[in-house]
Amino acid sequence: MPTDIDPRAGLFAGRKAAGGGDTLKLDERTDEALLEQENDALVANLHKKVDFLKKFSIEIGDEVKEQNKFLKGFDEDMVTSGNLMSSTLHKLDSVLGTGGSKHLCYLVLFIFVFFMLVVWLVRR
Repeated sequence: MPTDIDPRAGLFAGRKAAGGGDTLKLDERTDEALLEQENDALVANLHKKVDFLKKFSIEIGDEVKEQNKFLKGFDEDMVTSGNLMSSTLHKLDSVLGTGGSKHLCYLVLFIFVFFMLVVWLVRR
C-alpha cells in the first residue's frame, strides 16, 4: 500500500488551501484505489475477528452444556446422599428410641475408637 499519498487529502480536494491559493489536486483514481484497499483490509480484519468470536462463542456454549451436565449429575448425587442420610438418621433415631442407653454407649464408644484409629493412621 503506497504511503506517500495522504488518504485524507481526497476529502479536501475541492477546498481551497489555507493561503487562498489553488485547490488541492490529486488523482481521483489513486485516491479511490487507496480507499478501496484500506476498506478491503478493514473488512478482512473484521471478518477474522467475527470468525474468532463465532468460534469462541461456540466453545463457550459447549462448555456451558458440559457444565450443566456435570451439575445435573452432581445434583442427583446430592439428592441420593441426602436421602441416604435421612434414612440413616431415621434408623438411628428408631434404634436409640427402642434400645435405651446401652445403644447410645456403644455408639459413643464406636465413634471414639474410630477417631482414635484415624488419628493413629494420620500420625503414622
